[in-house]
Amino acid sequence: MGGVCDLEWWSGKDGDCVPVACELQSAKVAVRASKNETGKKEIVLNGFSGQATILAVDDILNIEPVDCIGVGSFLAHAVAFAYRYLSANYNGIDLYSGGIDIQANPSAAKGLGGSSAVAACVFLAVLGLFTGNKTDAIPPHDLIRSVIGIEKNAGVGGGWEDIAGIILPGINKVSYRPGKSALPVSITPVVCGAGTMAALQDQLLLFDSMVPASTGMILNGAYSMYKQNPDMVICCTDSIRSECDIVIKALLSGDVAPIGGSLSRQRNEWDKITGGLGRSYEVDSILEGAGSHITGYREAGAGGGGTVTVVCKTGMTGLVRQALAEKGYSTIPWKVSDKGICVE
Repeated sequence: MGGVCDLEWWSGKDGDCVPVACELQSAKVAVRASKNETGKKEIVLNGFSGQATILAVDDILNIEPVDCIGVGSFLAHAVAFAYRYLSANYNGIDLYSGGIDIQANPSAAKGLGGSSAVAACVFLAVLGLFTGNKTDAIPPHDLIRSVIGIEKNAGVGGGWEDIAGIILPGINKVSYRPGKSALPVSITPVVCGAGTMAALQDQLLLFDSMVPASTGMILNGAYSMYKQNPDMVICCTDSIRSECDIVIKALLSGDVAPIGGSLSRQRNEWDKITGGLGRSYEVDSILEGAGSHITGYREAGAGGGGTVTVVCKTGMTGLVRQALAEKGYSTIPWKVSDKGICVE
């Protein structure tokens, strides 16, 4: 809730967000890392399309952002970042005597940090393969920075907000100040009472709008608007960032209804930034019948469709579910996670 993308062209690239770690059955990622039994010094990457990508072990640290484009790009960069982290932080590990196999299946959740979850799980799985699964000792700052680098090098349009949301447990305020600190990610837990957590579970609904959204097209729209009117984009960006304090105030007070109004304001500001591409009028139509029962909503990710977060008024959640069901939509079960991302 709140935030701004860490795109290279964005002025300042600073951001603040309030991510909530959620457990979603549809968001589970299946990743398996194993030593290659063939004796070949190869990294075999399987996933997404069913077609394997094979890289030489000796070449993994030399992969550049422009290399391995296509199916294997994302997994290759995740493995490369894991090898670099192992080389820099662990002594006595032989990374090059044999090969490894990676099998990864993506999350079915749309716009909820699915690519970030895959990147983090592959990174952790490779580290666990060489360190005996001692991945819980990795500082969250290191994991966040590594996944940011993986997505950037692989050309994935994910934001650091998604990354923080899937890695950190519970609810946090996260500030991102790249280039201004040796530790650019600042994490402050938002400690909520039992009443607030119960209200969140009751009043915050997720559903799949089934509306396709193109992250690339939306971010290109934002880039075009920035080139045309940078002052407007910066102003809208500052407005989105300022919503973080409003969200935190609502969480600490136990009244989650104002979060809906914040989401709607963020949605409007993002729509301006993207030149009218950051919101879906089809989503507006889906929720039209529930309008008097909700305080606000916003599409996940870059916007434009996919999963939608809806905040219901107190006591109105059942009516909103009914209104969605009458149009053929069902809500997605979820709960706040106290673990963050974990590899089982």
